[in-house]
Amino acid sequence: MIEIYDSYTKTYKEVANKNINMYVCGITTSDFCHLGHAFSSVSFEILDRFLSSKGYKVMRVQNFTDVDDKIIAKSISENMTPEEVSEKYINAFFEDMDALGVKRANSYPKATDEIVNIISFIEKLEKKEFTYQIDGSVYFRVSKFKNYGKLSSRKLSDSISGTRVNENLKKESDEDFALWKSSKSGEPFWNSPWGKGRPGWHIECSSMVLNSIGNSVDIHGGGIDLIFPHHENEIAQSESLNEKKFADIWMHNGMVKIAGEKMSKSLGNLIKLKDAIELFGPDLLRMWILSSHYRKPLLYDEKVINSFVKPLNRIKEALNIKSIKNENILNSDSEENKFDKALSSDLNTSIALSQIISLAKKINISKKTFDVSNALIVLNKMLEITGLCQKNEVKNKVINNEFDTSDLRSDLSGAEDQASELITQIMLPSTVYPDLLDYPMHKTSLAIAQNLLGEDMILDFDMLINKAPHTNQPTPWHQDAAYWIDMPDKRALSIWFAIDEATLENGCMWYTPKSHKLPLRDHYQPFGKGALQCQGSEEDSTPVPLKPGSCSIHHGHTLHFSRGNSTSKNRRAIILNFRPQKMVELEREQGMDHSGNREVRT
Repeated sequence: MIEIYDSYTKTYKEVANKNINMYVCGITTSDFCHLGHAFSSVSFEILDRFLSSKGYKVMRVQNFTDVDDKIIAKSISENMTPEEVSEKYINAFFEDMDALGVKRANSYPKATDEIVNIISFIEKLEKKEFTYQIDGSVYFRVSKFKNYGKLSSRKLSDSISGTRVNENLKKESDEDFALWKSSKSGEPFWNSPWGKGRPGWHIECSSMVLNSIGNSVDIHGGGIDLIFPHHENEIAQSESLNEKKFADIWMHNGMVKIAGEKMSKSLGNLIKLKDAIELFGPDLLRMWILSSHYRKPLLYDEKVINSFVKPLNRIKEALNIKSIKNENILNSDSEENKFDKALSSDLNTSIALSQIISLAKKINISKKTFDVSNALIVLNKMLEITGLCQKNEVKNKVINNEFDTSDLRSDLSGAEDQASELITQIMLPSTVYPDLLDYPMHKTSLAIAQNLLGEDMILDFDMLINKAPHTNQPTPWHQDAAYWIDMPDKRALSIWFAIDEATLENGCMWYTPKSHKLPLRDHYQPFGKGALQCQGSEEDSTPVPLKPGSCSIHHGHTLHFSRGNSTSKNRRAIILNFRPQKMVELEREQGMDHSGNREVRT
């Protein structure tokens, strides 16, 4: 059972729904990210990673507030338009978060893309008499929402005026907040039923939740400084409109403190994330963030951050170990169970981190006398969930297809040019970025291959593959070995990792059980190019949907195929193939290097 502390009820609540919608309040796009943004982003990203590892289907949405007084002020000081300012700092946000290895959210809606929906939201509140106008601005009437203040434990003033002394200057109550602000000279504006203006801060998030997730959200997150007034006002306007509970769980991370004080722009003690990454590196920063519970203050201290250098080196040392076969198998159950229990108990990353460090130390001590391969698999799983030691720069370039693969690229559908590609295949990406071979994914996969088929198994080749959106182009039935030169030793293992979630709709793999025991079928290329294919049937086979980061394993003779991609998103995967070292060497002697030539084996 996974439990999270709910700031609204002040109790621990089970995350029971297996389909989780998570909305996290993002940055105002007026400046570079600081360590506070890193603390919040990493906390909710790790929750996403952990839930996904437990079989939950997570949709995480994180917004950009790209219309705001700060943005307008920055546009004047930097002689840019507000749009240019926002674009500059949104790009910087992604650069910083990618460098820190933060897994990207499913979507990043912007307030300025939401204007039509925001106006509609306010109009509906207006019809229900939750609003009033003053000089072209629209305010929410807090007194009409009975549960106002429940999240922040605040009480409305006993003296709420029912009349307006001066309609142009006075609100009905000090607690009332702006839904729509009338425009001032030189400010960006949009036309509305109330005149030219722009949305208030709070209504932006309510509208983005409604239009990206729905009337209610499973987990709503953000910094503790947002509880009042932002989140309190979100609840008031959303529940007034929809008459439904806005969020099942409210989750708030603590503040970063420097020398006992809250880190803030007003105090002049902000530390930019990019500067911290340059000073410490992403892994040390992550370990520092993980060392504190997300609900507690995160204390900035360079000595504390640098104290993780030795533990980090122990982890890296463990990852570089080549496991030996031994009857004595190193047991990692204790560390794995404590790690799992810690994250299941309100995301206690501090205890989880201690188990990673403990297991790495245990592996290093035992490497000469125990078989540590299973323990390494557990360690890599822990690191994947916490985002540590993931070689993020290379990883993001691979995932986002940001490298030149023209010589290694082809299309399984038979397209002649890149613009027409339906199923892109990139052979041997590790020849472009050799650092890929040091990824935990590669090392863990090698350990699996050697455990299953023998210690002489080595990496034969790696491959990236992508089914483009709305292509509906299937990968035909085939056996991998049909692409290879015939070998006396038939042992072969392919490990297929999902980068994106693989579903029936976007083309997950289908496998024919026990086909690995049968001879190769006759394969052909219908048009003399593209993928090889043979006869197969869905009726005799089983689909294997996968979560991102999960994998399936099959033999070189296993019959398989995948349907086309009917969704609006890519379906990307990385495949690693392992064969006996002698067979790989024999292959190379015969000129087979998997560089992209597709010929039926002879």
